Amino acid sequence: MHSGVTPDSMAAASAGASATKTSSPATMADVARVAGVSRGTVSRYVRQTGYVSAEARALIDDAIGQVGYVPNAAARSLAGLPSRNIALIVHEDASTFSQDPNLMAIMVDANRVLVEQDHQLMVLMYSPAQGVERLKETLNSRFIDAVMVASIRIDDPVVEVVRASGLPAALLGGSPEMGLARVDVDNVSGAREVVEHLIYGEGARGAGTPVRELAMITGPEDVQASLDRRAGFESTAEAADLTPRFAHAGAWTYEAGACAMRQLLEAHPNVDAIFAANDALGVAALDVLAEAGRSVPAQVRVAGFDDSQWAIKRELGLTTVRQSSSMLGQALAELVLRRLAGDASPTESIMLPTSLVVRGSTRRMERV
Repeated sequence: MHSGVTPDSMAAASAGASATKTSSPATMADVARVAGVSRGTVSRYVRQTGYVSAEARALIDDAIGQVGYVPNAAARSLAGLPSRNIALIVHEDASTFSQDPNLMAIMVDANRVLVEQDHQLMVLMYSPAQGVERLKETLNSRFIDAVMVASIRIDDPVVEVVRASGLPAALLGGSPEMGLARVDVDNVSGAREVVEHLIYGEGARGAGTPVRELAMITGPEDVQASLDRRAGFESTAEAADLTPRFAHAGAWTYEAGACAMRQLLEAHPNVDAIFAANDALGVAALDVLAEAGRSVPAQVRVAGFDDSQWAIKRELGLTTVRQSSSMLGQALAELVLRRLAGDASPTESIMLPTSLVVRGSTRRMERV
């Protein structure tokens, strides 16, 4: 009696079993074999980089289901699943990034929140020298579910690329005019508080030695936080009837701060109070003043902004404005996850408070 089982049917069954169940993760080659198309066709379909006929697309879809091909975010997207990758675009060159402890802390805490929600953080370093085309390709590749942006510039092309991608997004800093959800600290208020401290000291207004010449070392002029801190400085100087002096660092780095401080001393040798737009600039000011034989705080009071590790690099300690990098990273990640879930407005804005931290660079009676 004929059983209906032939060598050919056994071979076919064996081939089908090996196609649908393998000991290692399925590959594009497995999909191509089952679908009866070339590996190049499968690659074009997965990466969305070229023409694939409707018939071939249907065969590939069916083959993906058979072999269980879900090795990366693109394939997960084809299977109707999110990639679970969230990008953090950092608009900084590598040298600046390595000097900024705040960015690292923000990244660590954002990653902690994302991991707790089963998402993975992808860090994308952007430099204007690269142009935006590669960034566009990455955001449109279906490898990313949502995006966060740090170190934003005014008129930043990155913001337009993110907006055009249609991905749920959240900015760290920037301005409401950018039209995307954002998290920031109150830079204007923080600057006012620390500059008032420089002018009036820890007592009531008018207490202590009066400031005669007040100056600021500014950060990059294309960064909103730098402009906001300058605005707080200028309004406080005006209220105290002081003429503000400026030295432009142009970058957030120690080296830029040292150069700006030397220029400031050359132009205004009698300066006796200095607000630096961040702590790296403030520590640079302390060192240049020491080189020039100027005593801090007896002759010159100095303050920074951020309360980063820079603020405790010198024995004297730098008076500064505390912004919680941990809270910023957490708030940024939580906001982008709510955007991804559709639970937050595309233009929601979260403003976190700052606080003054007084150390030896402005404190007359004791060293910290």
